[in-house]
Amino acid sequence: MQQSLFVKLRDKYGVRNLANLVARGHTHADLYSCELHGKKLALKIGDDARSRREVTDNLYGYRQLTKIGAKSIIPRNLEMLTLGATKIIVMEFLQHNFKREAEKRNPRICVQLTSSSRSLATLTLGMKKGIQAKAIREIKYNLRSSYGKLADSGVISKSDTKIIGDIREGSLVSDRCCIFMLDFTPDNVFLKGSSMTVIDPWKQTTYMGSFIPSLSMFASQLFDVYKLGNKKANYGYFESAMDYIGAKLRLKERQIEKQMYLGQSLQYALSSHALISSNRTVARRYSRISLDMLSKAI
Repeated sequence: MQQSLFVKLRDKYGVRNLANLVARGHTHADLYSCELHGKKLALKIGDDARSRREVTDNLYGYRQLTKIGAKSIIPRNLEMLTLGATKIIVMEFLQHNFKREAEKRNPRICVQLTSSSRSLATLTLGMKKGIQAKAIREIKYNLRSSYGKLADSGVISKSDTKIIGDIREGSLVSDRCCIFMLDFTPDNVFLKGSSMTVIDPWKQTTYMGSFIPSLSMFASQLFDVYKLGNKKANYGYFESAMDYIGAKLRLKERQIEKQMYLGQSLQYALSSHALISSNRTVARRYSRISLDMLSKAI
């Protein structure tokens, strides 16, 4: 960060003792710890077009999550600062994210996460026709975007992308709904005791739908992409939580399975796209798994 920006933050807001944080996960913004209001807090600073858009989208996500009754997962001490065009999120300073805890082989984190996910889905449970279908369309949009980039890069063929048109959201959903997040990842989740905090929400057309694809994406990234978390011992907790949420949403067993496959397909597509430049062989393998999972969701 430029020294002039540091001085402006100090003079306008009283921000002191800034220290760079090593970014975990995928962010285009700069992350810092600081002292403000007598507390150790974190800053996420957007000072160019791309990072400003990310900060703006995160703030939108936090507002929408509050509206649906999921305020408990939002970081505390949340506020926005501005310095000209620069946009800054202030939030509580969080320690190790889920991925880091998994790297430390914490044996309880999968139980904690799936228990918190059950509670979160129940807390946000509602009944509104068409909302789950809207969430499925959001997944289709992201699959179409990812597959388009993979096809442009030659990782998959253009004809492979046609399968997205075979998804019939009406066969996957019920009239009930609960929280739905597409960036619910081991990088963005922090556990403390029985509480769960989620940072950096994507901008979505809806934050209500079904939490089954969200949990499925999380599990795929944790166990299969990051190779963490001891899948043999802990995947059952995720399956049980998805079955529980499916029952709350009054989904049939096959619908639960299809939503699970849909989440897996999207996660593998996103992971494939992230590896196009650095590991094309793995990118191709992930893209084939994504297409296979998608065929099972249809």
